[in-house]
Amino acid sequence: MNRLLTLLFCLSFIMMNAQESTFIHGKVLNDTVNVISTPYIYDQFTAYKASINVDIDDAGEFKAEVLIAAPTIVTLYYKRKTIDIYVEPGKNIGVFFDGNDMVNSIRFFEKDESGNNEVWQKINREAYPDDLGELPFDERFESINAIYDTEVANWKNIIQGSSLSDEFVSYMELYYQYEWLGTLARYVNVDSLSADNQTKFKGYFTDEIINNSNAMKHPKHEYFLYYFSLAHCEKALGRELNYYKDVGDIYACVKDFDELSPAKKSYALGKLLYFNIKPKTVGQFDTYYYDFINSDAPEDIVQKVKKRYDKAQGFAAGSAAPDFELVGKDGNKIKLSDLRGKKVYLSFWASWCGPCKYEIFNAKDNRAILNDEVFFVYVNLDNNKSKWQNHAVTTKESGTHVWGEGMNSKIARDYAIKTLPRNFLIDESGNFINKFPKSDTDGFVDFIRGR
Repeated sequence: MNRLLTLLFCLSFIMMNAQESTFIHGKVLNDTVNVISTPYIYDQFTAYKASINVDIDDAGEFKAEVLIAAPTIVTLYYKRKTIDIYVEPGKNIGVFFDGNDMVNSIRFFEKDESGNNEVWQKINREAYPDDLGELPFDERFESINAIYDTEVANWKNIIQGSSLSDEFVSYMELYYQYEWLGTLARYVNVDSLSADNQTKFKGYFTDEIINNSNAMKHPKHEYFLYYFSLAHCEKALGRELNYYKDVGDIYACVKDFDELSPAKKSYALGKLLYFNIKPKTVGQFDTYYYDFINSDAPEDIVQKVKKRYDKAQGFAAGSAAPDFELVGKDGNKIKLSDLRGKKVYLSFWASWCGPCKYEIFNAKDNRAILNDEVFFVYVNLDNNKSKWQNHAVTTKESGTHVWGEGMNSKIARDYAIKTLPRNFLIDESGNFINKFPKSDTDGFVDFIRGR
């Protein structure tokens, strides 16, 4: 019987997370760039972000396909302007705008003539202030509650007379609720509140709220679960915890956290391992990793954690770096395996990544010093090739410059690039070296020459 229940639980979780195709059909007046981008979160658990470039045809029309498992926000990126739009799985949406003024001219055409996006564009969200952590706990509590009440009142006022889908109403209610509760968990120590506020605080975090299965696919639920679990463990262990340094303590604490349902617990534990298993740390968490993959966690999550572990092992010191062949700025093909005999400093960057560019510009002297000892290879991950070709990094900085064809390209997948900057050091035989200084630091030259 227990096996049957576990199987049914796993199957329901997998079905819940199956992506559906949703198409955004668009019409652009006065188009001059012939392309539009649609970045969005493809997988909530891994935080994998897909970014699709779609051609705009001569008639000004485009069609973008996004794969989503739940209602979410997709960004339209056009001429350095962005518009966030709300989309639901399997429900296509039409957009129309003037290329000279996308923000003010955009119009939406939704299934059943719902006005979801008309309302979404009107929402002027109250931001929780940056100085919350400086206030006394009772003031933090009252300030957070006041902002939440204002947001909910504004929402109710905006939607009066609007035709909205049930999914959108639910999405927004969960959005406000779990951001509010997550912010309370993040900033408020319940034991430091007045007696009345303690009672109110505890009353908010009911079992129905904590373990609402319908909320698991919502991005704000991620925020809530992270801070709620961390706050519980800090209270239980009597000290501040670092999500990336106290993995063992947090894992054991969450595993014993009886307030969480099996689904929420598996999700939190899997997420903790997924984001902490890296090439430099892959062997440190074996106890927790094997405990998790042999548990009753949903197979979908187990497989994602396993894949992360296997990928991290592939990047461990001494493992062979994935070979690649990319086009350089002079049109010639550059192959990693052809660079054997020298160390390779492989740096992934993009025009929008400030820290990436900072390091490249400031590594100029070290590149000159190590010119005969290290190949500096800069892989650009802009979706637009012309941005790479015309950028100052490509045109003015020394080193080998290649275009990696975007964040969703083969090389980005092979090197597990989720965020930038990302750098690798590869030895003369083509194997990874771990734990090295950045290329623009004083210790980089000594590190290279000391090996």
